[in-house]
Amino acid sequence: MYIGRVYEKIIEREKLYQKKLVKIPYPEFIVLYNGVDPFPDYKKLCLSDAFMNIKGLKSIESLELTAHVYNINHGRNPQMLEKSRNLVSCLIRFE
Repeated sequence: MYIGRVYEKIIEREKLYQKKLVKIPYPEFIVLYNGVDPFPDYKKLCLSDAFMNIKGLKSIESLELTAHVYNINHGRNPQMLEKSRNLVSCLIRFE
């Protein structure tokens, strides 16, 4: 739903109904986990894991979305924190 709303904002309304292909930016979904429950440093989440009744299908190419989840709690994925001062300052405030 989120990506649909984002594309709705960046694509001009009149272009939605034209016959010509409308090029859109490539999406990349990243989640930064800072919860208290145990979580691995990295996990890939697939939307298709939530689909019902897909047993026996050869593929699910009709719709797939992958999100990359990174654990950013203290001591986890330090290379990410090195790249972002803003992220470090946000985490310090919430500890």
